[in-house]
Amino acid sequence: MGLFIQNLKLTKPIRLGSAHQSLTTHLTSQSRILNSLTSTLLSPLSSPPPPDMVAELLPVINATIASLPGLSLGDGHSVNPPLYALNALSNTTLDLIHLLSALSDTLQISRQTSTLASRRLRTCQDAMLMWKKEERLKEEGIAWVESGGWDERLRTRDAAMVCNEVVGGFEEVCEGWRKRLFAQEVAAG
Repeated sequence: MGLFIQNLKLTKPIRLGSAHQSLTTHLTSQSRILNSLTSTLLSPLSSPPPPDMVAELLPVINATIASLPGLSLGDGHSVNPPLYALNALSNTTLDLIHLLSALSDTLQISRQTSTLASRRLRTCQDAMLMWKKEERLKEEGIAWVESGGWDERLRTRDAAMVCNEVVGGFEEVCEGWRKRLFAQEVAAG
């Protein structure tokens, strides 16, 4: 691990997040290796190591602990500011990830609300256009009725022509529907 940290110091300055990720990966890997090596020693099924082997291992363990950066065996209470800083960075990063996730959710809800509002606005605009068209047609009808000249219109059968135009338009719409329904029936069959 000491060689790993020395290599980090020798390289060009890198981002603290990358260093944290590298250290975390390295420490996780080393912890797994240590766990696999000690599992046979600490297993309840295995016999305890002989006292002479324990005596040989204690200096190695103490040297390993002493080589960890920021830790010392002298008082046993010294701390490792870089590791605490990396831990704080990790916690802050996790908080930031959660905050960004919540912000993303809020943004998605805001988009959905905006889309719904846009649809409703379009529906209102379409309804308003139809209402204006009906209002204009109503005004034209009132003006036509109030324009008078009914005796002449009755003689020339203007009402019959207008009714025939309306009925003819209605028949065209119905014929269009009939053709569409027939085409759907043919396509489905």
